Amino acid sequence: MACADCYALLEYTGQAAHSLDNELAHRLWVKTEVNRCAALVLHSPHSRSGNMVYELKYCRHPEHGRWMGHMMGREMGREGFFDDIDFVIPVPLAKVRLRQRGYNQSEEIARGICEATGLEMRTDIVVRDTFVCSQTSLSPEQRAANVDGVFRLVNADALKGRHVLVVDDVVTTGATMSAVANELLRAGDVTVSVAAWGMARG
Repeated sequence: MACADCYALLEYTGQAAHSLDNELAHRLWVKTEVNRCAALVLHSPHSRSGNMVYELKYCRHPEHGRWMGHMMGREMGREGFFDDIDFVIPVPLAKVRLRQRGYNQSEEIARGICEATGLEMRTDIVVRDTFVCSQTSLSPEQRAANVDGVFRLVNADALKGRHVLVVDDVVTTGATMSAVANELLRAGDVTVSVAAWGMARG
């Protein structure tokens, strides 16, 4: 998986070096109050990144997610992106999707980040209660409606005074990431940052 072609064919965003002011941050600021934001690469369906995400999500290759996370940990870590993060929270997957897929792709990416950085991953903070349909073919308005109220904070006390990093595979409109961040912010006294493997082209 980690071959020279993989590195050469990826289009890097450079966002980790400007994590308080970049295109991903601008997409999210209108929806939620997040601190630093970065996606490692630009994402489109038929790019190298797109193929990797497709294989991760639909072809039973969880190891791809760990490789992506390792790469995020190394590349973004050089910019100090993970400094003062207390723990990592992968975007949760609904139980029905978890049964279908066999694993949570965002959790595999988060696991790779944690292996590369020494951070702790927590999956006991927020859960996803429902799954209506995939976000893939929805409009921005439909994406927001599709994730409205589907995430539930279950361990608010663990967030008090902490700086947490929410991790997802790809951010398009930011609807999913914002929905998770807003649910975490309900705990109060918590700082939320976000990281994604890819950011869909605007």
